[in-house]
Amino acid sequence: MHVLVIPSWYPQFEGDPGGSFFREQAIALARRVEKVGVLFPNQRSLRELWNPNSSEFGIHYVDDAGTHRVQRNGFNLTPRYEKGVASQFVHHGIRLYASYVERYGVPDIIHAHSALYGGLLASEIACNSGIPYVVTEHASGYFKNLLKPQQLLWAGKVFTYSMTNIAVSQSLKTLLKDRYGFGKEWKTIPNIVSEDFFVHPIEPVEQRSTRGRFINVALLNPNKRQDLLIEAMAICRNLGRTDLTMTIAGYGVEHDRLCRRINDLGLGEQVHLAGMVSRDQMPALMAAHDAFVLSSDYETFGVVVAEALALGLSCVSTRCGGPADIIGAEDGLIVERGNAQLIAEAMIRISDQPFDMGERYARRNRCAARFSEDAVCRELIAVYANAMCGLCE
Repeated sequence: MHVLVIPSWYPQFEGDPGGSFFREQAIALARRVEKVGVLFPNQRSLRELWNPNSSEFGIHYVDDAGTHRVQRNGFNLTPRYEKGVASQFVHHGIRLYASYVERYGVPDIIHAHSALYGGLLASEIACNSGIPYVVTEHASGYFKNLLKPQQLLWAGKVFTYSMTNIAVSQSLKTLLKDRYGFGKEWKTIPNIVSEDFFVHPIEPVEQRSTRGRFINVALLNPNKRQDLLIEAMAICRNLGRTDLTMTIAGYGVEHDRLCRRINDLGLGEQVHLAGMVSRDQMPALMAAHDAFVLSSDYETFGVVVAEALALGLSCVSTRCGGPADIIGAEDGLIVERGNAQLIAEAMIRISDQPFDMGERYARRNRCAARFSEDAVCRELIAVYANAMCGLCE
């Protein structure tokens, strides 16, 4: 089986967390099928023209951990014009596809990640070549009603003509079917948790008597609501829980505002902004903590929650979408979003539970059964086989 993956975004440098789950899934598939390619027309901001670290312009052929990537590094010439953005992605993607076929052959199946704009490119290739495609939707813009009418029309086209539509969580599947009325029947297949999280040792450096060290991993943007975590830590301190600490790992536009709030509340000893952490460093960082906490308003899946479970951590999350599919009754607590008091109360409940190594291993095993490479790839390969057979009927 020859699978061509078309992501809508992709990691731009070693350790880049953006789109890392697309790359990790492609690599996992490459271990299980004959050939996996990745096609990515990288339309960067014009601001990258002045970035000395920006990747070199033009078409690049990259063999990456068993996958064959054909990538064009270009620039988005019409950032505020959606038709221009879409047409550039598709135009350059069609040219990349011709280069890919010349070098690696014709794929049996195309797997697009997100309708905009990987799915739009996949539908154009399918129309011209007859190769079937499936699409997995990840975008949180559907939850927040951010898509414009033209974008919704494009997405509807992609979902209508795909052989199978996949959502990464039940909440996203319900939204796409019921609110938007997209496509035919939908399947739910989660994102993969990298094997790096399952093979990292659970054993702590020292014997732990509490679960007081919390960690959050996310972009620092308004949707992730790390301000609530800072407020929750202040509430915990005011209740006498100065033993609790919080590490916030990530980067983004909220960084300076979060720093000011930490200083204003006098939480410099308890809350640490760790900055951007590379993917290869993430398992060790997370494993050094006792529990994970997510404060987002919206999450289509929330792979960081599943990664925390793979390391045996208990989790606290707001009811923001995907994490409700991930966190079972024995894995942690879910609270209503936007409420720092409820987050603080959940953190205290988690931290008051005694440390139990057996619980950590049980949590890892439950996570592996649902989100490991084997579990997810088995479902995806079955979808590909059905799509290819459906085309032949």
